[in-house]
Amino acid sequence: MAVVNNFNTDLLITNSVNPEANITLQSTTVYVDGNLLVGGNSTAVTKVDLDVTDNLITLNKGESGAGVTLTYAGITIDRGSENDVAFRYNETTDRWQITNDGVTYANVATSTGGGGSSVVDDPNPTLGGNLDVASYTISSESTDYVKFDSNLAVRYTSVAPGTVADHNVIYAQTPANGGSGLYVTNTSDADRQVSTVRNSVVYSLVL
Repeated sequence: MAVVNNFNTDLLITNSVNPEANITLQSTTVYVDGNLLVGGNSTAVTKVDLDVTDNLITLNKGESGAGVTLTYAGITIDRGSENDVAFRYNETTDRWQITNDGVTYANVATSTGGGGSSVVDDPNPTLGGNLDVASYTISSESTDYVKFDSNLAVRYTSVAPGTVADHNVIYAQTPANGGSGLYVTNTSDADRQVSTVRNSVVYSLVL
């Protein structure tokens, strides 16, 4: 049978002899019928499982400034003897950031109005698969050309592409008879094969 104690005022449990003494509740389950406010500087949960019903957890609650005045807010994972890793919001740069080594933080790509992803903050983006530009254009807004710092391979096609206004279209077909197999077509001169050194020598002898 439960023991019920009714109070018509606040109840304060304290130790006037030793204010630093702990208060321990020894029970299988402790129920709090109402809101629970925890003061102090730290709250530690030492059990293995933590279940939270709330689907939105607020960090940095009570902020009175414009933005995160402590610069960062996020989640840190303790990795023991290894560097901690974290997922945080950086108020200085207005960017979500993530770290895999606890030292270098990379900005997380954010969704744009068109539903795509911005990789402008990644100084060395790497693809994990083929790139399909979906009929869009690869271009450079800062220069008049797009650089390829290594070899460029053009797959053979059995059907010559059509012309594009204000563009030279470069395509490749299976080379034959010493030809390069690389073609250029435009609105004034269609399907012109790029000559090789071998072809040039043959043509010079013929002419």
